[in-house]
Amino acid sequence: MQIVLIDEVENLGIAGDIREVKDGFARNYLIPQNLAVKASKGELARANSRKKVEVERRTRLNTEVEGVVEELEGKPVVIEVRVGPAGRLYGSVTATDIAEVISERIGKELDRHAVTLSQPIREVSDHTVQVRLAPDVFATLNVSVQPEGGSPPTEHATDDEAAPEPTVDQVIAAEEQRLEEETATAEEDSEQPDEATEEEAPAAELDEAATEASVVEEDASADEVSSTTDDASSDEAADPAATEDDVSAGEKRGESSKD
Repeated sequence: MQIVLIDEVENLGIAGDIREVKDGFARNYLIPQNLAVKASKGELARANSRKKVEVERRTRLNTEVEGVVEELEGKPVVIEVRVGPAGRLYGSVTATDIAEVISERIGKELDRHAVTLSQPIREVSDHTVQVRLAPDVFATLNVSVQPEGGSPPTEHATDDEAAPEPTVDQVIAAEEQRLEEETATAEEDSEQPDEATEEEAPAAELDEAATEASVVEEDASADEVSSTTDDASSDEAADPAATEDDVSAGEKRGESSKD
């Protein structure tokens, strides 16, 4: 069947192009989707005017996005999503999601069909995606899928159980408390040896006094014993005759008692 395209069809042509296609393709797809019309005499006559309008439209669109390509390619397209354990997404990132983010950046609505994505993204990762910004303008973008709020939860914790990141004030307060505890512990350790020394000092002084007294007593006892021995020895040495007279007198008293 001969048809006249009224819109662009990939690998087939643009509006105003005249093509020969299979009947089924024309009747079941091109004509119902308003992409082409049957090539009647009237449509064939308007084909050139259709193509002229289409070429002008494409030229205008190409010009509008010429300055956008460099900006998009120089900065990653970040998409934040909810993420479960092991970096798996709750759902997926599709071509529609990417087209919406790009539309916000360029201030112009972009159709999802303009994004070339072989399959939806289901995990935190970076992908290189080709985007058709205008009929003849393409951009290769880095799409970065990241978890909401930072790192994903661990495999052993659910979203509800995941501990929130501490704030700067909490970190400072925790550090101050730690320093106070260390200071208090150091002060206690430095005070304990002084107290022990003060308690042990009197005991040491008493022990020393007792030792000195014991030595004095021992010295005194030794002096007394030595003095007594010396006195006895000196008496005997001084009067040996008196000692013999005493013995003789004793013997005589013994004999008279016998009589």
